[in-house]
Amino acid sequence: GTEIRTIRQALVLIGIEPIRKWASVWCLAGLNPGATPELATLSLVRARSCELIAERARHLDPSELFLVGLFSLLDVMLSRTMADALDNIPLSRTTADALVGRHNTERGILDAVIAYESGAWDNASHQATRAGVDRSLLPTAYTAALRWAHDVGQST
Repeated sequence: GTEIRTIRQALVLIGIEPIRKWASVWCLAGLNPGATPELATLSLVRARSCELIAERARHLDPSELFLVGLFSLLDVMLSRTMADALDNIPLSRTTADALVGRHNTERGILDAVIAYESGAWDNASHQATRAGVDRSLLPTAYTAALRWAHDVGQST
């Protein structure tokens, strides 16, 4: 089986139905300027944060980390367990393990980003260090990711 390593592959392999659900989340969010499209935006911010950290860490695959962040709220969006939400999505073992909560480097980076977004700075630093990533990357990556997600939102 083919493993998803790029966004294009994700679009081709996941099929239209899950993507339609994602698109509807983004559209509903867009139609509702008062209510922020929190989940969609949050998953984008996580995706970009993870990707930026991976780019600077050198030993990690930025595309794969982007997917880890992007899919990190799929269970919430689909109101299913993460294992169910990921069923039939041909992600790499590493990415799937990270998403269902098995500890690996990718999961550590996602945990660091999640801790950072909730203001748990010490925990975020601890998770980053544990994942073998320079914790000083977190504030820069997160800020850049927020700006990027905002720009993506403006362009739609």
